[in-house]
Amino acid sequence: MPHYILVSYKIKNKAILILVSSILFALSHLYHILHFFTAFMLGILMNLYFVRLNFNLFYNLLLVFVLHALYNLYGILPIA
Repeated sequence: MPHYILVSYKIKNKAILILVSSILFALSHLYHILHFFTAFMLGILMNLYFVRLNFNLFYNLLLVFVLHALYNLYGILPIA
């Protein structure tokens, strides 16, 4: 929920909100540099969805959680 933290500081520029939130998301995936950059790009995508869609909070979070879960599922599926 970094988006709400940044909004509480009255930062109105959505690009800054998306970049800072994506960087914070990527920093939580800093166990490998490749994961950091992948998480940063996916963080931008998920934050764009979160900021652009004007549904209520539940649907925005649900969409982001589903995207994250699908990405995690892709990472553990065996390659046949």
